[in-house]
Amino acid sequence: MALTSTEKAKVRFHLGYPNVQPIQTLYAGQPQARQTLFVLEYNMDAILPEAEQIVRDLVCQLDQVECQLANSRDRMQTESVGTVKMRKDEQRALEELYQRLAFRLADVLGTPIYPLSRRFQANLTGATNIPTATNLRMVN
Repeated sequence: MALTSTEKAKVRFHLGYPNVQPIQTLYAGQPQARQTLFVLEYNMDAILPEAEQIVRDLVCQLDQVECQLANSRDRMQTESVGTVKMRKDEQRALEELYQRLAFRLADVLGTPIYPLSRRFQANLTGATNIPTATNLRMVN
């Protein structure tokens, strides 16, 4: 069974891609280039049946970490309760876990993380661009 449209929307969300119609994606009044989106969309449609459950499991884990991040906001101001000390780096650790799982999801789907996603900015380099005739360098 192929991924549902809801599952595809979650994959886009967790990999940092916009969940909008391509014509509606504008930046400063100009259509925004999203050269990596077609790879993600194609690969979600072409996923092997035996890999679908891997994708679903990773999406489920990412959903859980997202919920844990939301719940951790209540503990941000607390250092300790009685003899119990709160983990000061809880949110950072959860973000690192989230990113590790998202990169695994990207690997399973054979697609890059969306290069304009702010969530992943610290871990992305220009290497996420797909080579085209205009951005290839000639090496002698």
